[in-house]
Amino acid sequence: MNVSADSVKMVYEKGLLAFPEDAYLHASLGHIYRTQGMLDSAVVHYEAAVKYNPEEIGYRKTLAELYTRVNRPLQAIELYRKILEEEPGNKEVSEILADLIRRNLSLDDYINSLEEAVQRFPDDTQKKFDLAKAYTDAGQNEKARDLLLQITQVEPNNVR
Repeated sequence: MNVSADSVKMVYEKGLLAFPEDAYLHASLGHIYRTQGMLDSAVVHYEAAVKYNPEEIGYRKTLAELYTRVNRPLQAIELYRKILEEEPGNKEVSEILADLIRRNLSLDDYINSLEEAVQRFPDDTQKKFDLAKAYTDAGQNEKARDLLLQITQVEPNNVR
């Protein structure tokens, strides 16, 4: 049986008429819109899914990713920060957040996000190198030097 996305979409839309506060139906419909490239519509439904089931972190992660794709980086940053508060060990979210901040906010904000990432992931040498470079870009050469010395003391064979 071959069921089209439009047929499934129609079923979810009818379901939402009966159950307008059903987070699962909103997320399911948002997923279909997302796969069809209708990102603004996907955002609307994922926002509703988050509203009606704020504990579901998967909905929030998808919404943050959609905010990024529809050029709403400040909303994405805010949502990723909240996710990281709940999942402080989530390296993927930490990296996405740092990149969004680097591309959309000030150098000071980027440095702050990298400092937080280095605290969360003290063994992540790449984050330390990124932070040292950001310090250099900000004219904070002593901080950059101290961090690079720290890296070489921990990893004497890691020369870049």
